Amino acid sequence: MKSKENLEDLKKLKKIISYEEKPSKKFLKNGLEIILTTDLRLEKNILKIPLLRIYGSLDSLVPKKISKILDKKWPESISIIIEKAAHIPFISHKEKFCSILLEFIKKFN
Repeated sequence: MKSKENLEDLKKLKKIISYEEKPSKKFLKNGLEIILTTDLRLEKNILKIPLLRIYGSLDSLVPKKISKILDKKWPESISIIIEKAAHIPFISHKEKFCSILLEFIKKFN
């Protein structure tokens, strides 16, 4: 995924989340521990609000095939796959992402 666009998106993301100081190893380890040990999928079932799931067709971290699995598990939710987007479509495809999000919000407003 070393296309020019992806490298530009990565630069933008780094700028957005840049820190004056690097986070400590303890902080990073604690964050990773939360990710590894916390599963909120069951809690989703208690939510009584609309759920929109947006995926990138080229995402290698959260592959698009997971959308079909969750479509079956959460049929009341909406999933959309943005073509030619990877893991950060809100940066790489911001206009498409915002358009999808605004249309979703309008449905429930």
